[in-house]
Amino acid sequence: MKDWLMSSKKNTLSRFIFFTIIPLLFISSCQKETYNSEKCNELSQKSFKGMPKAAKNLQDHCQGVSIKYTKEVCQKALNDLILSGDYPGVLKKYGKNVAGCLTENDIKSFRKR
Repeated sequence: MKDWLMSSKKNTLSRFIFFTIIPLLFISSCQKETYNSEKCNELSQKSFKGMPKAAKNLQDHCQGVSIKYTKEVCQKALNDLILSGDYPGVLKKYGKNVAGCLTENDIKSFRKR
């Protein structure tokens, strides 16, 4: 009789763990990512570089979020780099984070030595 009682307590404990703790861990690991201005700027820059997942996340999650490095700003920065070749000047004009809009190939190809 004691063995049956002990196995019943073990089953109850394992059910408790399975039905309460495991779902709580699962739910806490699936929390949504927050999309603030910094994250949306990063997504905008990646979108400008042609990364489709970033473009989709930007479209889905950044409506109404203030974005400094929009497609237009990135395009102006790239145009300035192409026309002037002055990479430090572009960074000074648009801010150091505008570098996220430019690919290594852009910098390598258009930067004057």
